[in-house]
Amino acid sequence: MRRPLKPEDRELLRCVGLDAFAVLRFLRFAMDASFWPLILASAMLLPTYLASAARTSDTVAVGGFYSTTVVALQESSGSKARFWIFVAFEYAHFVYILRRLWIEWEIFLPLRYDFLENGDFQNEKYQEQYRRTCLVEFVPGSHKHGQMLYSLFNAIFPGQVTRTEVLLNTEHLTLLLKDRHKHVTAYEDVHAKRVFQYAKYLQKLGRYNQHKDRSMKAQPR
Repeated sequence: MRRPLKPEDRELLRCVGLDAFAVLRFLRFAMDASFWPLILASAMLLPTYLASAARTSDTVAVGGFYSTTVVALQESSGSKARFWIFVAFEYAHFVYILRRLWIEWEIFLPLRYDFLENGDFQNEKYQEQYRRTCLVEFVPGSHKHGQMLYSLFNAIFPGQVTRTEVLLNTEHLTLLLKDRHKHVTAYEDVHAKRVFQYAKYLQKLGRYNQHKDRSMKAQPR
């Protein structure tokens, strides 16, 4: 099951890739599921609420914000027919959202399968390299260099190796960075406490000196 893309959507997918295309489709879906129903509700439901609020009996006061909500239908006398307008609008809104979700699912699912099978490349010439790329683990220390690995694999597969890259295991470095961050945070906490205590000491010292000066001025000569 596959829903064909429009020419402009195919061009957008080719230019931005699957990730950005999925985000843009989601934003478009959110726009269509919220903005256009808002415009329709403003033209259809809002006048219904205001008309019901105007017909409210004198014993029940519906005004202000509640005159523009479904509360006006609940409190108004003889508004059952208007209430069905609200029900029909909400059912139509939910059906529209479910239909759009189904369409987006039909579009995204085949694209994801294509991505898992062929990759997501803007340039077709890299697909062959993607399919023939392999990961080699437990490389000895003497060969943990791109040129050394290239010479080794080129000797095994002459003329068939495009390039080699060494992916470093940074797990130990990540742990060291986390440990450093923990010690820096602890040091900053202790330093902040010392600065606060010193400022508090200076404040108390200032009050003591002021009190001492006032006491000396108050002594009779």
